[in-house]
Amino acid sequence: MKSNNVSGKKCIVGVIYRHPSPDSQAFQLAFTNLLEITHSEKTNYIIGGDINLNFLKYQFDTHITDYVNSVLSLGYISLLNKPTRFSSTHQPALLDHIYTNIIEYSTTTGIALYDISDHLPTFAKFNLHPKCAKRYRPKICCSKKLEVTIHPPVLTQFK
Repeated sequence: MKSNNVSGKKCIVGVIYRHPSPDSQAFQLAFTNLLEITHSEKTNYIIGGDINLNFLKYQFDTHITDYVNSVLSLGYISLLNKPTRFSSTHQPALLDHIYTNIIEYSTTTGIALYDISDHLPTFAKFNLHPKCAKRYRPKICCSKKLEVTIHPPVLTQFK
């Protein structure tokens, strides 16, 4: 997805999923090529997803070390540094990544404590339109008062 912020600079947002197969070198090559193309466009970028490479093994696994070094060498910053996957059979792992080159805007990132899957949900909130917060905010008013009525007998049949 591409978008323009108030200054007119493009922002590319992407989400990636990598299957947890043992062969990560093909992914690393394709992903690095994508990052090089994105980096050459001189735009803001946010790329995240379930990469299935344990960032916490950076110092112990040469494939992960090479992957992280190639991402960081292109100016990306990793926004997550805590485990996103917990299992009774494995050590905690940081398999979900969010990378960006945006440093001039306020950013809020985190990991939600919600066990909907074996990975915890991650999020990043960027204020890419800081001027919009006050100057360009549209005024919206509702001219009709809405009343919501709940009918208990109708709701009980869906239990």
